[in-house]
Amino acid sequence: MEIHRSSLPSLVVFGILFIKFNLYHGGSVMGCVETEKQALIEFKNGLKDPMNRLSSWVDGNCCNWSGVYCNEKMHVIELYLRNPYYNNKGFLSGKLSSSLINLQYLTYLDLSLNDFGGTNVPEFIGSMKSLRYLNLDRSGFIGTIPWQLGNLSNLNFLNLQSILSPEGKPVLKVDSLKWLSHLSSLEHLNLGFIDLSQAGDTWVEVINMLPSLSNLSLVNCSLNRIPSSLPSFNLTSLVYLDISINNFSSPIPNWLFNATGLGYLGLHDNHFHGYLPEGIGHLRNLSFLDLSINLLRGSIPLSVGNLSYLQILYLYQNQFDGLLPSSLGQLSRLVEINIASNFFHGDLSEIHLSNLRRLKKLNTYKNYFTLKVESDWNPPFQLDSLSLASTILGPSFPAWLRHQKRLKYLDLGNTSISDTIPGWFAEITPGLHRLKLPLNRIYGQLPKSLRFRYRAMVDLSSNLLEGLFPFPSLNNFRLLDLSNNLFSGPIPNSIGKQTLLQVLSLSDNRFNGCIPVSMGKLQHLKLLDLARNQLVGNIPESLGNCCHMEALYLESNYLSGEIPKSIGRLTRPTSIHLNNNSLSGEFPPLLHCANLMLLDLGENKLSGNIPTWVGERLSSLLILRLRSNEFNGTIPPQLAYLPSLQVLDLANNCLSGPIPPSFCNFTAMVEVQKTDRDLGHHLDVGGELAYYEETLLMIMKGMPLLYCGSTLALVTAMDISGNNLSGEIPNSLTKLSGLLLLNLSGNHFTGIIPEDIGNLGMLESLDVSNNHLSGEIPLSITALNFLTALNLSNNNLSGKIPSGNQLQTLTDLSIYSGNPLLCGYPLPISCPGKKIVDHGVIEGDTQNIWIATSFCFGFLCGILVLCIIFLVKKSWGDACLCLLDEIMDKIDGIGKCRN
Repeated sequence: MEIHRSSLPSLVVFGILFIKFNLYHGGSVMGCVETEKQALIEFKNGLKDPMNRLSSWVDGNCCNWSGVYCNEKMHVIELYLRNPYYNNKGFLSGKLSSSLINLQYLTYLDLSLNDFGGTNVPEFIGSMKSLRYLNLDRSGFIGTIPWQLGNLSNLNFLNLQSILSPEGKPVLKVDSLKWLSHLSSLEHLNLGFIDLSQAGDTWVEVINMLPSLSNLSLVNCSLNRIPSSLPSFNLTSLVYLDISINNFSSPIPNWLFNATGLGYLGLHDNHFHGYLPEGIGHLRNLSFLDLSINLLRGSIPLSVGNLSYLQILYLYQNQFDGLLPSSLGQLSRLVEINIASNFFHGDLSEIHLSNLRRLKKLNTYKNYFTLKVESDWNPPFQLDSLSLASTILGPSFPAWLRHQKRLKYLDLGNTSISDTIPGWFAEITPGLHRLKLPLNRIYGQLPKSLRFRYRAMVDLSSNLLEGLFPFPSLNNFRLLDLSNNLFSGPIPNSIGKQTLLQVLSLSDNRFNGCIPVSMGKLQHLKLLDLARNQLVGNIPESLGNCCHMEALYLESNYLSGEIPKSIGRLTRPTSIHLNNNSLSGEFPPLLHCANLMLLDLGENKLSGNIPTWVGERLSSLLILRLRSNEFNGTIPPQLAYLPSLQVLDLANNCLSGPIPPSFCNFTAMVEVQKTDRDLGHHLDVGGELAYYEETLLMIMKGMPLLYCGSTLALVTAMDISGNNLSGEIPNSLTKLSGLLLLNLSGNHFTGIIPEDIGNLGMLESLDVSNNHLSGEIPLSITALNFLTALNLSNNNLSGKIPSGNQLQTLTDLSIYSGNPLLCGYPLPISCPGKKIVDHGVIEGDTQNIWIATSFCFGFLCGILVLCIIFLVKKSWGDACLCLLDEIMDKIDGIGKCRN
C-alpha cells in the first residue's frame, strides 16, 4: 500500500504519541524496571491482603498494577495503597518490607487507612530521599516516630495522623520534634492524635522554622504549653491551622493573629481563657473560625466585623457574655453561626440578621436573648437548621417562621411561647426531620393537617396540649415525645403498624385503657415510656417481641396481673421501671437481661423469695429497688456478687433472718462515686443522638427525693428497713465506707450499734430506729462529719450520748426518744453519778478535790516558812515552837472537856 508523502508527518506524530501513551500507562512497548518490580513483589509478600487489593501484583508490567504509577522512563514514582473501604475489610496489614528502598524514584507513598498495628513506623522510610509525599494517616502504627524522617528533605506533604487506643490514649509519640526543622520544603503537616507532650513549648519554635508551611494540624496532641510571644513570625504562608483538643490553659497568644493569610483556624476544646483579643480582626481572610468549648469570657470584639470572608463561626460552650455586637450583622457571607451555651444577653434583632442572606444554620441555644423583630418581618435567608431554644420569642408563636420553606431542624424549646400552634405551621412540617417545642405553654389541640417528613423526630413534651392521641399513624416517626401534656383517651390499637419508631414517650398524660397488644410490633423500639398515666390491665406479652428495647418505663399506672415472662427474653434492656402499680406474682425471670443496670419493681404486690440468680445473672446492676412489696424468706447472700451495685432498696417487705455477712463485699458501696458519671440513655436514633435522663425516687433523710442523671450516679444507699430481719448488725457492714444512706430501721436487730460505725465517713443519713439494740452509742459516731439525718429512737440504748463534731448540730430530741436509759446533751436528762468532763476531771468530786488540794498547798507553805525562820534566827525558831506547844495544849484541853 502506498503512503502519500503528505501523510508521513501525521504518521510520525501518531507514532510518537502512541509510544508515549504506552510508556505513561505501562503498556507493552516497555516494561517497568526489573529491580523495582522485584522490590514490589517482596513488599507484597510481607503484607496481608484480605480483599485481594493487590491481586494484579503477579506478573507482567508492574506499571499496570493496581496503585502503582510510573514515569515515562518506567520507574515507579507513586504507590497509592490507601484503603478505599474505610473499614477493616480493606485493611492491608503485616510488615512493611525495606525493599521499598529500591524504589529510588518514588516520590509519592500513600499507605493511609490501613492497619499495621503492633509495628513501629519503619526507620528505613527516612532513606527514601526522593519522597515528596508521605501519607501514613491512621494506619495503626505504634511507638515512637523515628527521627530519621528528618532526612526526607524534599518532602512537601507529611501526614502521620494516628488514632487513640481503646482507653483513649495516643499510641504514637515523639521524643523530640527537632527533626522537623530539616524539612524546609514542607507545605502540609498533620501530626494529629500523636503525643507531642515531650516537645514542651519548643514545638512552636520548630514549626516556625518551616517558612513554606501552609497546612498544619496538631489536633489532640497532648500539648499543654503555647508561648505567649515569638521573637519573629515566619509562618506567613499558613492558610490552615488546627490545634484543637489540647490543654493550653492560657489566653490565646497574640502572635497567632500575624498569620494574616489564614482561611481556617481551629482552636476548640483547649481550655483557652481570658478575653478574645481585638487582633482577631486582622485575620481578614478567615472563612472558618472555631473557638468552641473553651473558657473565653467577655464580649465579642467589634473587630469581628472585619472578617468579611467568614462563613462558619463556632463560639459555643464558652463563657462569653454581654451584648451581641452589631458588627456581626456585617458578615454577609456567613453560612453557619453557633453561639450556644454562653451567657450572652440582650436583644437579638434585625440589625444582627437582616444582612445574612446566605445563612443556613443558626444556633443560639442556652443564652439569655430576647428576639425582637417586627411582626411582619420576612427574613432574608432560608434556613436549614434553626435553634432558638431558651431565647424569649413569646408569647405569640413567631409568625416569620412561615417564610422558612427549607427547614429540616427546628428547636424552639423553652422560648416562652404561650399560644396555640397556628394552622400555617403545617406548611413547614413536611420538610422537618427534627422538631423540638418542649418546655413552653403551647395549648389546645394539634392541627389535624400536621404531617412530618419520613423518619422524623418530634418532641412536643412539657406543654399544655390536649385531646386524643394526635397521630393516626406512626409510620413517619423515629422519635415521638408527647410527655407531660394533657392528652387523654386510649392509646390507639393501630399504633403498632409497621414503623421504624425507636423512641415513644407518652408519660405524664391522662391516657387510659389498656396498653395495646400491637405495641409488640414496634420491633425497632429502643425506649418506651408510658409512666404516670391511667393505664389499666395487664402488661402485654407481646412487649417481649421488642428485641431492641433498652429502656422500659411503665411505672405509676394501674397495671395488674403478673409481669410477663416474655420481658425476660429481652437481651438489651439497661433500665426497667414497673414500680407503683398493682402487679402480683413472683419475681420476673429476667435471666437474659445481662445488661440491666436499673431495676425498679417497688410499690407492687409481688411475693415469694428474691431469687439467687439476681446476684448471679444480673452482674451489671447499679440499682435494685424492690421496696413495698410482699417478698419473704431470707435475703440471698448472692446479691453481694453484684460488684457495681450502689443502691439496694429492699424496704417494707416480709424478709426475715440476718443480714448476710457477704454484704460487706459490695464494691461500689466502698468507693466514693465519681462526679463525671451520668445515668441516662444516649440513644442513637437514625444517626442522631437522643438523651433521656434516668430518674429514681428514694426515701432519703426521711422524705421522698427524686434523683436524676449525674446526681443519681453519685448516690450509694442501703435500705432494708421495715422487714422482719433479726440478729446482730455485723460490724463488717462498716467497711462500706462510700455509703451515703444506711437504713436498718423497723426490724428486730439486737446487740449493739457496731463499734466502727465511724468508718462510714461519707454517711449523710443513718436510721437504726425501732429495733432492739442495746448498749451505749459508740464514740466513733462523732466521726461522721457529713451526717445530717440520724434516728436511733425506740431501742434499748443506754448511757451518755457522745458529743462533738457534726453530732453537736443534731439536736432534735426525737432522734433519741424511746431509749429511757440515755442521758446527756441534747436530752434534758443529766447523767447520774460521776460524769466525765474536760481534762478527765470528775464533776461530782470537784469541790472535795479543791479543798484537799488547798489544804496540802497550805501545809507545805507553813513548813517552808518554819524552815526559813529556823535558818535565819534561832531565837525566833524557839519562840515559834513555844507558841505551837501552847496551841496544842489548848486543843488537847478542849478535847478533854468534850469527853
